[in-house]
Amino acid sequence: MGKLRIIGGDRKGLPLASLRGSSVRPTSGRVREALFDILGGEIAGARFLDLFAGTGAVGIEALSRKAALCIFVEKDRAAAAIVRRNLLSGGFGPRAGVIVGSLPAALSRLPRGESFGLVFVDPPYNSPQGEETLQALGRSGSLAPACRVILEHRKSWEPPARSGPLSLRRRVRYGDTVLSFFVKDDREAEEGKVRGV
Repeated sequence: MGKLRIIGGDRKGLPLASLRGSSVRPTSGRVREALFDILGGEIAGARFLDLFAGTGAVGIEALSRKAALCIFVEKDRAAAAIVRRNLLSGGFGPRAGVIVGSLPAALSRLPRGESFGLVFVDPPYNSPQGEETLQALGRSGSLAPACRVILEHRKSWEPPARSGPLSLRRRVRYGDTVLSFFVKDDREAEEGKVRGV
């Protein structure tokens, strides 16, 4: 695997530190590039949440592309230290925060009153944490209206079509990796409750 770098924005080409020989699996450059091509103009000014952050490559990419804020959540302390190092080397510190904790429980430690318009969720493959975190996000009160939540997962597993106020709108495959795009729609969720769905 080539050296991890920021692939676009103000800090394009900046090398990112990573953990050698660890279980952290950075989102590939190809998938990151595709993700940000899809999100396009939504990034500038966005409040971004990077869950299961690993090295922080996705959230740092968002900051390079002018996201207003990114909060990173990662349970591995060594990985969280790498995220902080990468934020420092890119000069992103004032627009970022790092929470060390396991998901979905760590969602309770997000900044009070903060709401996020874009959320990237990259749990360990073959783990139930992805679905659990989607459910917890829907209940968290931390998602802005019309928030987009992107879940990275293997092609061999399909997430639910709906999780609380989050409904699956799009799926894009890159080799063995799939990005599933959910949109927050409280109106649809409320209508579902009325119908008993």
